[in-house]
Amino acid sequence: MPSKLSHLFTNFYPTVMNNKIISVKDASLNLNAIVQLISQNDGVIALPTDTIYGLACSVFNSEAIERIRRIKGRSETKPMAICLDQVSHISHWCDTKNIPTGLLSDLLPGPVTVLLPRFSDRLQDPLSTHLLNPSDKRVGIRIPDSGFIRKLISALNEQTRFSSIVGNNVEHSSGCDKHDSTSIGGGHPLVLTSANLSGQPSAIQIEV
Repeated sequence: MPSKLSHLFTNFYPTVMNNKIISVKDASLNLNAIVQLISQNDGVIALPTDTIYGLACSVFNSEAIERIRRIKGRSETKPMAICLDQVSHISHWCDTKNIPTGLLSDLLPGPVTVLLPRFSDRLQDPLSTHLLNPSDKRVGIRIPDSGFIRKLISALNEQTRFSSIVGNNVEHSSGCDKHDSTSIGGGHPLVLTSANLSGQPSAIQIEV
């Protein structure tokens, strides 16, 4: 599927940063600015994945999650996936104890969403304090075959780790909700959903 869509991708993605459309190459050279944007109140970006265009925000920013729902006209009962940069981080966000060894590494990175059970113990579930799929017992996991997205998530994780080290919680320095240090070990996921109005066809190109 990605190869069939590749001729439609323009290698650009729009952000809410002054309504600019900038190239993935330029964005890769300015990851800190993109990280800062995502870390601010309601920070939402649109970007190409290995399948279609998506809307993304920090998993720790409840206001941004709600903003994505408003943009799409999406019901709170419709779940959204989280996007990670490494397969090794998946077990932090959902229960993988019954998954055969090596299966997730065979599937990811790639153009698939893997549905896995959330932790039954809310104290163990790092998603329980956020607005992401509060009534759903499963969570969709994405690790796109996109170097840019994985680098962006890695940069978010580094910022979160640095904020924790200096004792400056993201809650105080940005619009993100407070999260404990155990979340850092599992990375800093993006909430990721298709960039379209709910129920409408998915976006596979940019119109300017």
